[in-house]
Amino acid sequence: MPDYKCPQLDNQHFADKIALRAAILDEAKFEEVNVLDLFAGAGHIWTEMGKKFKLTSYLPVDIKPRLPGTLKLDGECAHGAVVQAGELQRHRHGLLRL
Repeated sequence: MPDYKCPQLDNQHFADKIALRAAILDEAKFEEVNVLDLFAGAGHIWTEMGKKFKLTSYLPVDIKPRLPGTLKLDGECAHGAVVQAGELQRHRHGLLRL
């Protein structure tokens, strides 16, 4: 596990969060990853993930942007929009594509 120390309170259990994401991506065998990072904060988690996985695109979303290019939006709001868009895609194409 990374010995990364993050001062942010929202990154408690940082190593566990990295390990969980890495296990899922390893199992899925994705060659590249497109990330919509809701509640991105300062982007520590996906910065660390980018050391092991190819991030084709990364869109951070946070109510208090701390990274250049962050979409200023409440993560709960963004989550609802993504779910609604997914439902629209599923009805349009007969499957869920997020």
